[in-house]
Amino acid sequence: MTNFRGREAELKELMQLQQKTSASLVVFRGRRRIGKSRLAEEFSKQFPKSYIFSGLPPSKHPTADAQRAEFRQQMHELGIPSNDANDWSDLFRQVSKAAQQSPVLIVLDEITWMGSKDADFLGKLKITWDLHFADSSSKCNK
Repeated sequence: MTNFRGREAELKELMQLQQKTSASLVVFRGRRRIGKSRLAEEFSKQFPKSYIFSGLPPSKHPTADAQRAEFRQQMHELGIPSNDANDWSDLFRQVSKAAQQSPVLIVLDEITWMGSKDADFLGKLKITWDLHFADSSSKCNK
């Protein structure tokens, strides 16, 4: 991987989040191909553990089931049990359980792809966040 340049200010701002004793939710927005994923990858180096998930690109015409299956596969590759969950609520709950062990960065890269075919995606993410992270006193950054 090439040297990381051009996003030092953003990385410094993100690193300040590690001083918090509660979880943080950060959203990177911007047009494609400007380095959002790379910024998340660089930030992940500051954590003892990171879980980086990516949605299937729309060019493959994925269904909601295919997106959840891909997420489950990525969970498996990261060592997070999915217990054959077929619902975003269950999948997010399993990730939240794994994240309670130590400071961890969770990245949902291409989140718009991930939830594009499931009208309940963002609602289920919000409910999981509110229940498992928003009031968390453990150090866990999102």
